[in-house]
Amino acid sequence: MRVKSWRVDLHPGIYDSLNSRHSVLFSQEWLWCLGPFLRARLYFAKKLHGKEGLEQTIVRVKSILARHKMEINSSPWRSLPELTNAGGAPCNDGCPAQAWSIGCLIDVLYDMDKLVKDD
Repeated sequence: MRVKSWRVDLHPGIYDSLNSRHSVLFSQEWLWCLGPFLRARLYFAKKLHGKEGLEQTIVRVKSILARHKMEINSSPWRSLPELTNAGGAPCNDGCPAQAWSIGCLIDVLYDMDKLVKDD
């Protein structure tokens, strides 16, 4: 999920600690935020749209998580990064393997499994 600076027009969306302007006005894509977002999406799909809405949302969530699985499989760390630059480009100033990023997505898988079993 993207976190935008209030002055997006002043920078290219790349966090670079050596460039002070970009360090203050950065646009990063934080991975951990995706977990709570997807969990809420699943929760409200079922609550607002019933079983059919939940099923459609599960298909979409699995599609999103499939891209993360590809990243895990291709990463030398077998993990997900803390954050990325604009468009998902690697951020050299971010941690290449962060447990929080993985943990938030594991929560999504847990909730998805529980919602399906509760139906």
